[in-house]
Amino acid sequence: MNRLEMIEIDEAIKAGERVLDRLDEVYDYLSSASNWGIVDALSNGFITGIIKHSKLKDAQKAMDELKYELNVFNSELDDVRVEDNVGQVEMSDFLKFADFFFDDFFVDFLVLSKINESKKKLETLENRVNRLMNSLYALKGR
Repeated sequence: MNRLEMIEIDEAIKAGERVLDRLDEVYDYLSSASNWGIVDALSNGFITGIIKHSKLKDAQKAMDELKYELNVFNSELDDVRVEDNVGQVEMSDFLKFADFFFDDFFVDFLVLSKINESKKKLETLENRVNRLMNSLYALKGR
């Protein structure tokens, strides 16, 4: 393997590590939102709903950053494609309205369901990125 190939592999590894860091960050925000969602469902508190939506907003911002890092990773791995469909935590305006206005267990459950769906998609993506990273580490070790 020549020097240029090693540089390309190193750049891909660094990009992949940034993706994994962002994945952890998004997952942490979603877990926090999920925890607040459970509290919100049990207490029907207005403040807990606001905190939950704040965490969801943070998760969405981190997801946008994750998508950027995935694009960089994809460009470093021009022959390997990583799907950047990590799922959206965005809820329809009606669901947001219903979550605050009705503030009942059913609506809270719908919000929690969306959060958990996004977390599962993140776990799948993380597994795919880890497999690619293992391949890159193996290439570097040759």
